[in-house]
Amino acid sequence: MPPRVYLAGPDVFHPDHARIFAERAAICRRYGLEPLIPMDNAATTAPEIYESNVRLLQQCDAVIANVTPFRGPNCDVGTAWEMGYVAARGMPVFAFSEARGALLDRIPDAKPANVDSAGMAVEDFGLGENLMIALSVVDRTIHATFEAAAAAAARHPHSRRATC
Repeated sequence: MPPRVYLAGPDVFHPDHARIFAERAAICRRYGLEPLIPMDNAATTAPEIYESNVRLLQQCDAVIANVTPFRGPNCDVGTAWEMGYVAARGMPVFAFSEARGALLDRIPDAKPANVDSAGMAVEDFGLGENLMIALSVVDRTIHATFEAAAAAAARHPHSRRATC
């Protein structure tokens, strides 16, 4: 059975999500991965969607997460939750983002003091996302494209399944 990868990200909200996921599923299959797509279900209520997505996360061998900034300078909070969930279960997470550069550069008025408009410190580790997101990915890389993340996932040994 090919490694099963859950495709996390705010793409489920995109008006052209069917095309996006069809293209990504084809890329996964080309790399020998079986995509698990959160839209592949009949869930319509919040509890149904949550339970369906958690079931898919429990079935996956890895996650490929779109951490492109969504509704602000950081990645989608649902995607962050999904990444944390599988990372805590010992499964590999791979990430990609259309945003280049450091998170600090996306926070308005944060420079030169590394403080946002509310006076809160902004981390400056030169990472493309919050350190807990950026360092939770197995290869410590936020790839520039979905395909690059899928290729990294295909190279990773998925033989060990989490048991917790």
